[in-house]
Amino acid sequence: MNTNPFFARSLLNGPLQQEFCQRMHYEALVSASLGRHTEGLPPTVDLTRLRQRALAFGRDSYLTNPRAIAEMFSGVTLAVYKTVEALYCSRLERPIEMVWRIINAMASQSAAPPIAYEAVWAICVHLAEQRARMTDVTVELLDTTWWITHFLCDNGPGELIGPRRQRCVVCVVEASPFNVLAFRVTDGQPAGEDYASVLYDAIVLQRRPQRYGKAGLVWRIPRRLFVGEALPRECRQGCARMGMVVEESQVTLPCVQQVQERWMREYTVGKLRADRWEEGFDSYLQKVYGASPLRRREQFDREFGRRVGYSGDPAWLFPALRNVLPERAGYIQEGAVSYDGLHYEDDLLSHWSGSPITLRRSAHAEVCIWVYLHGEILCQAMARELRRLDGSYRPRRPGR
Repeated sequence: MNTNPFFARSLLNGPLQQEFCQRMHYEALVSASLGRHTEGLPPTVDLTRLRQRALAFGRDSYLTNPRAIAEMFSGVTLAVYKTVEALYCSRLERPIEMVWRIINAMASQSAAPPIAYEAVWAICVHLAEQRARMTDVTVELLDTTWWITHFLCDNGPGELIGPRRQRCVVCVVEASPFNVLAFRVTDGQPAGEDYASVLYDAIVLQRRPQRYGKAGLVWRIPRRLFVGEALPRECRQGCARMGMVVEESQVTLPCVQQVQERWMREYTVGKLRADRWEEGFDSYLQKVYGASPLRRREQFDREFGRRVGYSGDPAWLFPALRNVLPERAGYIQEGAVSYDGLHYEDDLLSHWSGSPITLRRSAHAEVCIWVYLHGEILCQAMARELRRLDGSYRPRRPGR
């Protein structure tokens, strides 16, 4: 997919037919004038003026003269068109401007003239329905409410080893009937990133195989989410894309307070070590409430692990879920991004050597990260150290 189309030498790789280019551009202008596909609208398109002309002269006023079309689509060959299609119609959900940046980086690499932004925009609008089919997910909005909350525990006399410190249980719960959907144990007061991470766990645990679901899955998402701490901005955006209404609330749920009190008694009496907290808390939930997140995940992995879709990376299959993953800063160096002892590679990275980026690593497998340039998704990169001789990848390092 990352092969540079400007180096293509096939006899079939000619310029696009002018009639096809004019039709794409016409349809894009009509669509934008109706308020559809206005994201990434070129600065050269004056929608107010176009609408006024359409009222006065009809829809034919959206037609651009052939000479202007030929100039606008100069350099757009079949190979360029197919590359735009591959870049745009992907579960990475690149914005149009990023597709244009990539195309022109490829043009620069081959010393070809740049492609006009308006041409790339028209092609992407033409491909919008195809992109929607490629990135669609099946979401079942549940008439329920989730709460993300936490409680602090002083290690006190029950701790056998280690210095005295506070530990925190961050959890996603349903209040009625009470159910802990996911939890994580942290040191001290939690941050917004901890809230986002436990929310990711809860959402992933609610996916189910479905024969007629997109990519073989249905995602069960609550209509409302109450949080006690502010979520990162990107996480809130992801929640909105999933259909969740997020509200902040400082209300302490009585059921959560009850869990805290009972768990602290269990913890003190059992003299649980710090490195056994997650296992111990999960066992406590299973014993008292008959269900627990870790055991539920093990059960679903056994039951559904071989099903198409369920075994895939959740954040690849559900693009909005990537917004929930923690973000880290990095740089592109020699066509790779170094992070946590691994070097992540993709052909596109070589075009921006030395540039600062942000990244999100897959929670499903450390072999994969998603790279963002200027805040927009650029590519998915894979760890070279985990590549096998046959070109496939191990999901993680031994012992991880």
